[in-house]
Amino acid sequence: MQEFMRHVFVKHISVLISQTIRWLAINAFATAYADIKAAFEYYLKNYNHGRPIIIASHSQGSTHALHLLKDYFENKPLQKQLVAAYIVGMTIPTEFFFILENV
Repeated sequence: MQEFMRHVFVKHISVLISQTIRWLAINAFATAYADIKAAFEYYLKNYNHGRPIIIASHSQGSTHALHLLKDYFENKPLQKQLVAAYIVGMTIPTEFFFILENV
């Protein structure tokens, strides 16, 4: 019985640790993306002045770039300024974009 309880305890601890790590990863991603959004908004306000925009990213940054494209370009007025988006180092799901795919 004691071995069974130890097994159950270890299993529950493993699940708790896994959930904690997942929570930490999600929060880290959200914090990083908030920083990227703030920097992009600062760029738009202070430096872009209506010029064309190119988004380039690699690997983990590509996840953030995809969300940036969704939040700021897809079916939005800023889409007219988007010249290209080079999102490399990860797979982009086919259905991720509805409007940008043919731009």
